[in-house]
Amino acid sequence: MKLKLMFIISLFLFFFNCKEKESSFDSSVNTGEIYTTDFENKKLRDSLQEKAIYSNDTLAYKQLRNIYYLSGNADDFLYYSLIMFNSNHYHPSREDLLFILTEKRMLI
Repeated sequence: MKLKLMFIISLFLFFFNCKEKESSFDSSVNTGEIYTTDFENKKLRDSLQEKAIYSNDTLAYKQLRNIYYLSGNADDFLYYSLIMFNSNHYHPSREDLLFILTEKRMLI
């Protein structure tokens, strides 16, 4: 009896969860457009640059890196990654330097 009841409950839960749910995903906006808008926002970029360089804020650096990389302006990020590595001794910025410099070398 208990096994039959558990089977019925599991079937009910299975069918209840199989409803098609509305997606919160907005297909009309892509990632490039969002980060291009952030890249064009000079006030946002300046505040993130100041936090990253002068306050050694690694979260600001990562957000700034995403803005530059995903908007297609990774080459312009060389300056900030170099400062973060030399002045702030932030070792993950070394990977950014390597990526940008090898990318440039391949394009020449």
